[in-house]
This record gives sequence, C-alpha cells and structure tokens, in this order.
Amino acid sequence: MKLFLTALFFAFFSASALAVTPFALPWMNHPEQTDQENVIFRSADHPNGIFVIEGYFRSCGLCNWNAVYINALATDYRNEPRVQVMDVGLDGPKRLYDAWIEETSPNHPVLKDVNRVLIGQLDFAAYPSTAIVDCRGNIRLKHQGYWGDNSTAPQEFRAKISEMLKETCIASDENE
Repeated sequence: MKLFLTALFFAFFSASALAVTPFALPWMNHPEQTDQENVIFRSADHPNGIFVIEGYFRSCGLCNWNAVYINALATDYRNEPRVQVMDVGLDGPKRLYDAWIEETSPNHPVLKDVNRVLIGQLDFAAYPSTAIVDCRGNIRLKHQGYWGDNSTAPQEFRAKISEMLKETCIASDENE
C-alpha cells in the first residue's frame, strides 16, 4: 500500500510538472528587425496559441536534417494564426543562429534559449525533440528524435494540431 501511494504521489506531481509557463525568448530571425537579439517572441501574445516547439543545437546533424520537416509543418499551418511553429536553439553565439538560418531557411521563428528557460520545462532528453504545448501550457505531444526514416511523427503532429484547433482557451464572450 505504501508503495502504491508513493507511486501515485510521484505520478500526480510528475503530471502536474508537465505544464510550461509563459515564455519570452530572443527571436533570431524576425522578418522586420535587424538587431535580432533585441526582438522578443512572447507566448503571452498568443493567448489561444498552439505552440509547436522544436529544440535543436547547431552541431546536431539530425537537427539540421529535421529542419525540412518542421518547415513543411509550418507551411501547412501558415494561414492558421493559432499555430505557432518555432525552432528553439540552445546555442549561445549569434553567428551560430545566423549559420542555422542561412542553411535551413526556416519559414517560422527561430528563438534563442541558451539558458534553457523553455527547453528545460519540456524535459527533452535527445535532439532534435519536438513538442506541442497548448494555450494553457500543457504538453500535449512530445517526440524525441529525427522525423525522417519512416517516422510517424509528422502525421501524429498534424493529427494532434487538428484536434487542438477544435479547442479554445478564450471564453466565447471574448471572441465576440
């Protein structure tokens, strides 16, 4: 019985620890700014947002290869303002972001999280890793690893996003 209660305690607190707090990170490829490190992407600016977050670092070969799949996902949802696809880098120097952006041509925000403010909350154990976080901060889907080689991740992410688009965090009177 004691073992069961201990397991239940950890299961409850592990599940509740899966919430992501609002984040604000430097936007390294903002289309309208030249001083990228001073432009901030704020999740709070998207109160009904669905956040698709890919964690990467520059020297990760699989992360570089995965960029094609994340770009395709962002293209699929480019006309859906609720869906915010983003790459979140762990590298420090701006030159590494510039190189990543030049090589992968992302069509979505590239954010800098050198202190792992956001990535630490997602508990990624391998890279690339991708998660969907809803407007309440709940992690709804997480995939660790490359999306190629017959991975079902692209289909799973599209299905989860479609499901989440039927939900909302904004009360109906706020929509009017």
